[in-house]
Amino acid sequence: MKILVLLSMIISTQVFAAASPMSCRDAVVKAKSALGETIAADSFSSKKFADFNMTVEVFNNMSSEMQAEIYMLIKPLEVMVEEVRGEINGNIQYMNNSFYRLYYIDEIASLQDIKDLLDACELE
Repeated sequence: MKILVLLSMIISTQVFAAASPMSCRDAVVKAKSALGETIAADSFSSKKFADFNMTVEVFNNMSSEMQAEIYMLIKPLEVMVEEVRGEINGNIQYMNNSFYRLYYIDEIASLQDIKDLLDACELE
């Protein structure tokens, strides 16, 4: 009986997870949080360069910090997803190659779940 209940819980969880994929924006925020970084959902991939009403020359004359901030806002969401996926993969590989791999098993599994979210997310 216990096995039947556990099996039904696993199946129902998988069905609900498959039924409603997460948006890529939310997946990126969740992945960055898992990496120890706080990022707001509207702080990346939310504008186009034309929204800033500036020429390329004006942009080039800005400070590097301002350019980076604007670039985060205009960076395509697909690029952001790939960058974060790369960061997650890098952390997983680092932990897998560590002498203390056994101590990282839970964190590796958690990062793998987040990587799966990024793989299955829906672009807006």
